[in-house]
Amino acid sequence: MGLSGLINVDTLLELSNFNSFSVINNSFEGPMHAFKKLESLRALFLSNNKFSGDILDDAFDGMGPLKRVFLVENGFTGHIPTSLANLPGLLEVNLHGNRFEVSSEVLEFQHEVRSSEVTAESKVMVLNGPVMVVKRFQHMNNLGKKEFFEHMKRLGRLTHPNLLPPVAFFYNEEDKLLVHDFVENGSLASHLHGMT
Repeated sequence: MGLSGLINVDTLLELSNFNSFSVINNSFEGPMHAFKKLESLRALFLSNNKFSGDILDDAFDGMGPLKRVFLVENGFTGHIPTSLANLPGLLEVNLHGNRFEVSSEVLEFQHEVRSSEVTAESKVMVLNGPVMVVKRFQHMNNLGKKEFFEHMKRLGRLTHPNLLPPVAFFYNEEDKLLVHDFVENGSLASHLHGMT
């Protein structure tokens, strides 16, 4: 649609029975707006815009009715807000196409899916959200933060029908983690190399 400019959240407060907000495929930019003022919102769709920067940790506080959050293909960075992970009724979240770091506090580890000399993968659930896979890179312990971030950026730029885009990553001295969507039927590597 090509819309741009400022989104006046206070004006939206004046609308009665307002429970879904969508500006998908436009050119809105800047930081995350104060959508938490819209406490009755059930769906927030901001995908394919030019929003950027860190999202405040309390950005979703008080948004109890919120069920769906789509922030796909923007320029958001930083940590996934714990206020998003703690929403009680959240059904769908899609954050791919951004550069999020993930904290273990928002993940509920379920079980190890696969392991190799290079990586160990665990099936996890973002609290009250979708099932994901966390891949722990076992060969990157000597990698500095800057080098790891550059590696993740390169990985994020790869596109292929058989590759899952990264959703988030995490770095500290002990762990280097990559988060992507969970799909049934194993990994691409298992199909290519005949592993089960």
